[in-house]
Amino acid sequence: MVGGRDVVRVLNRSAFHDTQLVCSGDLTYLGGSWSKTIGSAGEVPLQGDFSAEHMIFGVEGIDPVSDGQRQRVQICMGLLHPFQVLLLDEVTVNLDVVARMDLLDFFKEECEQRGATIVYATHIFDGLETWATHLAYIQDGELKRSEKLT
Repeated sequence: MVGGRDVVRVLNRSAFHDTQLVCSGDLTYLGGSWSKTIGSAGEVPLQGDFSAEHMIFGVEGIDPVSDGQRQRVQICMGLLHPFQVLLLDEVTVNLDVVARMDLLDFFKEECEQRGATIVYATHIFDGLETWATHLAYIQDGELKRSEKLT
């Protein structure tokens, strides 16, 4: 019987207990709101008062003024290192349609070229029919699944 630390496993490791998943860069999470946390010392978050402009110096196409631009900064910072598994939580909600589709195309290429896996939680399904390989959603309180969409 699976329980405790083995309830959820990622890359054959305990998703909520094996800190090496994130420390190694194998597992990356992007979601929530913009945060200035830049690292940690054990359980203590380290923070810096760096402007988004300073953090992304030299990255073209980002002007950190709007919510959408700040979201692009967060995505850019989160994708600096290659990942095996990427967890996305509503990361495209503040992006315009063109930026959203460009990002989804980038993620699709990452999966195809590097064999990466992306789990994307969203309420915006537009454009996913050509992107996702599997889909799970809640309808009338029931989990529904569709496999091999593309």
